[in-house]
Amino acid sequence: MPVIIEVVTRKKVFPHTYDVMVYTDGSSYYARDSKGNTICQDSTTACIQESVDYVRDRGGGKIYIKRGVYRTNRYINIRGENIELYGDGMERTVIENYSTLDPAIYVGWDHQTSIIAKNIYIHDLTIDAKYTYDPSNPIGNGNSTLWAYYVSDLILERIEHKNAYWRTTITPGSEGCNGQCIQENIIIRENVFRGVALTVGGIRNLVLENNIFHGSSTSPGYNTMVDFSFGEYQDSYIY
Repeated sequence: MPVIIEVVTRKKVFPHTYDVMVYTDGSSYYARDSKGNTICQDSTTACIQESVDYVRDRGGGKIYIKRGVYRTNRYINIRGENIELYGDGMERTVIENYSTLDPAIYVGWDHQTSIIAKNIYIHDLTIDAKYTYDPSNPIGNGNSTLWAYYVSDLILERIEHKNAYWRTTITPGSEGCNGQCIQENIIIRENVFRGVALTVGGIRNLVLENNIFHGSSTSPGYNTMVDFSFGEYQDSYIY
């Protein structure tokens, strides 16, 4: 008998109440708390990472990334519990990934032995890996949009994934952990994948709902739209 997962409809109202707001003037990036105190001012998107760390150290919170383009050369790592990261909508809040090795957002971490990220909600933004295929340099500069390893209670909602060499990946990672790191309660809903494939696996209670795929990955070696090659799926549905 499948487990019924209640899907809660959320209204698209911006901004939400936030604990930290990140914004850009086009050349610098800033982060302020809800009282207007400066948390970070930087010429790089390190302010997003500092905002994530700020709320994580306080037991969780909401990070609102205002409309704009945020260019990163290093992944934003989300660990801990009760963290919400959201923007002003697809093509309004855009995170551009210029790393050659990493995704733009890394939820959890590889090479672990247990769940290290829980109750994570990411929504209403675009992640552009900036990959274009070049036969003389197949990997190019655009790695991926988002990876999630050793995570439970994760919602990815209304995210546009664009132009990646590697797939968007939600799996238990590459290390064995004797059944302790099977990910649970993963909802991927109303995402748009443009030139990006999706790999999911080792998940109990997986929901894929109303996602849209526009063509396969631009890399010839990674052109499967949804890859279920990483183990079992219990009490899951795809719609």
